[in-house]
Amino acid sequence: MHDPASPRRGARSAFAAAVLSLLFPGLGHLYAGAPARALGFAAPPLLALALLAGLVLRLDRLALLGFLFQPAVLSAIFVANVAVLVYRAVAAVDAWRVATYLNAARLAGGGRYGPPRLRVGAASTAGLLATLVVMTGFHVAVARYDLQAMELVNCIFDETGAAACEEPEPSPSPGTTAPTASPATPSPSPIGSPLPSATPSRPGTARSA
Repeated sequence: MHDPASPRRGARSAFAAAVLSLLFPGLGHLYAGAPARALGFAAPPLLALALLAGLVLRLDRLALLGFLFQPAVLSAIFVANVAVLVYRAVAAVDAWRVATYLNAARLAGGGRYGPPRLRVGAASTAGLLATLVVMTGFHVAVARYDLQAMELVNCIFDETGAAACEEPEPSPSPGTTAPTASPATPSPSPIGSPLPSATPSRPGTARSA
């Protein structure tokens, strides 16, 4: 007698497949039970890492730093960062979809009960979105530091001298003016003004002839 609960034993979490693809493309597919698809997604990053490892091992540290801190290389790193973000996002979404499809196929009895019906839960979708947000935040941080390095290199190696390397001074907020201290000047006293007599004249005093 067929046990209806037996297909659930092979079910894999679609959220876990997306998280594993966040760590490295292809791990989520391997976890979901699609090894051929896992190899297809893991091959390009493995080849790129092997190429970078060979480049790093052949150059010394000073030559490597001098190679990296070039405007053309920094621009290439920015473009490569965006491309890697898109590739990792596609791998995570595909691993999530593959895990969801294989779970539905197992629940349908391997196709014996008709085509599988994909049932996407709200928690699984929220987990996929959270994985994509975390992945995007990491690449945004890398792009920010790359742009700062580009500004520094352009400022140091500027041949025209038009680059402003100093940070601008903060401008005062509108409506607030700094009071200007004016020196206290004493009021000028009038010159030539008659002074009052200290002894008043006595009335009735006769003048001498």
